[in-house]
Amino acid sequence: METTLNRDFLARAYRSTLVLGTLAAPFLLVYTGSRTALGVLAGAGLGLLNLRLVEELVIHWLRPEGAKVGRVVLAVALKLALVYGAGYLLLSRGWVQPAAMAAGFPAVLAVIFLKSLGRLYLTRAGVEPWTTRAGREEGKDGR
Repeated sequence: METTLNRDFLARAYRSTLVLGTLAAPFLLVYTGSRTALGVLAGAGLGLLNLRLVEELVIHWLRPEGAKVGRVVLAVALKLALVYGAGYLLLSRGWVQPAAMAAGFPAVLAVIFLKSLGRLYLTRAGVEPWTTRAGREEGKDGR
């Protein structure tokens, strides 16, 4: 079993998190109210953005040929401005409930964890899970 993490896996995790948020939004709005629903969704969005910017930071920092300093600085600046700035703005204005935002922030990490468990289960059950969309369409395992 190959244990590498490819970027396609993260892209699918981002997409699954967006689908989860889209499906959960109406239910959260009806059953918990607008501030809680907005808090969970904003937290999930900020968590997605945070992980994506960390991914960019790592890709451009840890390279065999050396870091791309400009891209690293840009990723850090965007993370500080967008993730922390938006979080501060949402919380300081009282537009969201802090606990709801804290509950939504790790949503993308929960999706990654559950996808990993699914892959582990399929592998142990003797089913070869695909790793890329192209591999699925061609009937290959994509490795």
